[in-house]
Amino acid sequence: MRDMLRTFVVLVAVVAMFAALGLAAGCAAEEEPVVSDEPSQEEPAVEPAEEPAGETISGEEIVEGACAQCHDSSRIFTQSYAADWSAIVEEMNTAHGAELTEEEQAAVVAFLGSRELSAGEQVVAEKCSECHDATRINEQVGAADWAAVVQEMTDVHGAQLTDEEKAAAVEFLEGL
Repeated sequence: MRDMLRTFVVLVAVVAMFAALGLAAGCAAEEEPVVSDEPSQEEPAVEPAEEPAGETISGEEIVEGACAQCHDSSRIFTQSYAADWSAIVEEMNTAHGAELTEEEQAAVVAFLGSRELSAGEQVVAEKCSECHDATRINEQVGAADWAAVVQEMTDVHGAQLTDEEKAAAVEFLEGL
């Protein structure tokens, strides 16, 4: 009789387990979608707009990045202000490995050709370049006492500079 009772208890336990599993599974089942005759209030999914490919880099940024890898500002900004920037940039690209795209070349040429010169740059371009090219200035960048050099140019070599022009030239040259 004990065996029958034990079988009966095991059978009841198994049935109870299946019933509990059935209830649990029924409660966890997904709700069926409600079908309605009314139009949907949900907005259609919108694909995000494509991000722009990137902002255009300015000519000044290219000069500061690409050109300044080989040339400091004195080499760039003390060039002849009548320079053919298109030819110079093209030469840097083809003969010296600058690797600028056509758009970047155009931006650099536009920037260098349209820069407003500071008062000091104007003095150097107009007065100093009467006797010196940019190479002479570039050789002395960082090591020169520009105030003494400018003073010597006026006192000894006859450069015709006003005190304002001297000060502007010195400020520019010291900033190179």
